[in-house]
Amino acid sequence: MKIFSTLLIITFCLSSFSQNTQLEYDNFKIQENKSLKWQKVFDLTISKDSIVKLLEVNLNNNSFFNELKYSKYRFTGFSNYKLLSDVKKLYGVASNTQYKCFIVIDVKDNKYRVSVSDITFKNIPVTVGNVTVNNEYTLYKLTVKGNNKNFKKGKLAKNTLHSFNKDFIDLFTIKENIKTDW
Repeated sequence: MKIFSTLLIITFCLSSFSQNTQLEYDNFKIQENKSLKWQKVFDLTISKDSIVKLLEVNLNNNSFFNELKYSKYRFTGFSNYKLLSDVKKLYGVASNTQYKCFIVIDVKDNKYRVSVSDITFKNIPVTVGNVTVNNEYTLYKLTVKGNNKNFKKGKLAKNTLHSFNKDFIDLFTIKENIKTDW
């Protein structure tokens, strides 16, 4: 009984000193270089060449992806601006919810991985007198605490990440039944 009590006390002490860090939420990960990355692997049951063809059709049918370049089973590039679809719960966000981001899509047999980073909201210049303020507004600044170890606890951060997660899953899920010839 003494051993059990001692182990219980040691476990309690160690757990109280450990940091409660949350580095992941809804496919978003806080990176050590003070950035935020969304990453998800999509599984399919087809070859990587077939996945590339389907991705090319899907990406070409959406103006958000016009700037992506393909090389060696990898698509990379910056997106065009897109409006975040669900903004009902995003009170307090800058009045412009158009954003752009850097996208990497890696393709392997039976799967592809999408990584999205550098998510930046479109600037809204504000002029007061002769001074114009035009600050960059990033998703990282909106959702991550200053210590770079946790997501902010408020509803705004969670709702924003959840909306982006939903949009990214919808955007990057391959629609296999698209016909390339009409």
